[in-house]
Amino acid sequence: MAMKKCNGLCMEALPLEALLVFGWDIKLSDEIWSLDGFNLLMNSSKGVQHLNQVKDSIIAGFHRAAEKRILADELMMGICVEVSDGALHVGATHRGGVLDSAAVSSVHASLRRAAPRLLEPVYMVEVLTPMNALGTVYTVTNGRQNCQIFQQNSMSGDVYSIKFYLSVRSSLGFFEKLRTTTSGRVLYSYFFDHWQIVDSDPLVCGSEASLLVEDIRNNTVVALFERCDLTKGKIVRRVGLAGGLALGWSESVSLGGGPLE
Repeated sequence: MAMKKCNGLCMEALPLEALLVFGWDIKLSDEIWSLDGFNLLMNSSKGVQHLNQVKDSIIAGFHRAAEKRILADELMMGICVEVSDGALHVGATHRGGVLDSAAVSSVHASLRRAAPRLLEPVYMVEVLTPMNALGTVYTVTNGRQNCQIFQQNSMSGDVYSIKFYLSVRSSLGFFEKLRTTTSGRVLYSYFFDHWQIVDSDPLVCGSEASLLVEDIRNNTVVALFERCDLTKGKIVRRVGLAGGLALGWSESVSLGGGPLE
């Protein structure tokens, strides 16, 4: 619970997906207080006196917290923050504007407890290759991290279509290597497909995710983490929270590790 003098708020963070797994309960709609992009603020508390009188201050704090992210200062999305309890001063003059600061602290604390996770953008790549270059294509893809082939089809003649997922991080230098090793005999196309969770704890020093967060914070990998428009085949940064679906290089909470389409 985040305390500011005589006032306190208790919040819990969970992925929005958790509310949808068993179907959205229409009664939950009455508990929604605010939306911030892909994030939701809800009130699930019972019997907290004077809470509605400070509702606007809590909403303002929620939006401030969404702008000051806890990991790499990247976009948060797919998070549901619930006001679960609170203790407010009986005097109106002692509540006032201090509650937005308490809300910021409480939101950030709830996110840290929800096991934050970094998520990265993933391309869907299609390669058209003649049969005599097929083995070379597989050699290049198998030697690349975060490359998952999911489809191979034989097309007209001796041309094959290979489709696979490739993280943007792993794509650096990949297409140049594909061209040179096949002597330009292949054609390829790629586009953003989904977000994928980086399967390590960014709060554990030395983990893969923590090193990525440090790189983002220090802005040392400018070419990789420059904010661009993915629809133009470039790179965006984002981060997510574990506990469910991958949500974002953005900051969020997740239930497991599936892709966010």
